[in-house]
Amino acid sequence: MKLTADMFDFEKYDYFGHLHLHPGECAEWFNSIGQWVEVRGSCGGLCRKLKPPPRYILLNEGEKLQAGDEVFFNSTKDWCLYSTITREVLPGEVWRRKAP
Repeated sequence: MKLTADMFDFEKYDYFGHLHLHPGECAEWFNSIGQWVEVRGSCGGLCRKLKPPPRYILLNEGEKLQAGDEVFFNSTKDWCLYSTITREVLPGEVWRRKAP
């Protein structure tokens, strides 16, 4: 089976040549017929595992906002992305940024 670029999603998965999983973890293994198959435990050969969710840092009052920062709205209990705001964090606001 020939590997092609459409078989990989580097935004969503980390890829490994060998992977040892802890109990309860799962990953996917690329089998001989060209399919990704779920595995639990160790796997040899081409394996992939979901990337962990991104980590965030909270911004301090007065810190300059950047494209991609998110604000928390208490009314909806949700984070909203703002890419065009270029001011500073105001008192009482809760903003976060993806950690590098």
